[in-house]
Formats: sequence, C-alpha cells, structure tokens
Amino acid sequence: MNPETKQWIDPVAVWHNGASTFSFADGHAESHRWLQVSTKNASGEQTQLMWSGPRNDRDLAWCLERYAWKGNSRP
Repeated sequence: MNPETKQWIDPVAVWHNGASTFSFADGHAESHRWLQVSTKNASGEQTQLMWSGPRNDRDLAWCLERYAWKGNSRP
C-alpha cells in the first residue's frame, strides 16, 4: 500500500473466511476480516497491481494504523 496516495499496491490475500493474518516485527500477529467489497474483489484480480478503494476505505485505514511509515504518528 502507498500511504501517501491511499492506494493499494498489491492485492491482499483473502483466505480463512475472508480474512488475512498479519505478522509484525515485534513478534505479534493480528487477523483482519476484510470489510470492503473492493478489497475482496481486487484479491482475485491478479493482473491489477495498483488500485484505490472507496473514499472511506475501512480496510486501508486498518492497515495504515498498523503500518510503519514516516507519516504515521504511532511510536
């Protein structure tokens, strides 16, 4: 994902009843059930490498809250 443009760069995996598991450098893991239809659909479209979800994309917001990037104010 690109936090500056709010775009996904690669499709996410949609497995396990519409969810994916993320593992982090500190050793913890979190599961997330994808909420947006656009996120679920993009997963099956392997030819599309970059896409934007809806304006208030809840899945992208969830990822950006956990993603380490320069603009993220979380420690």
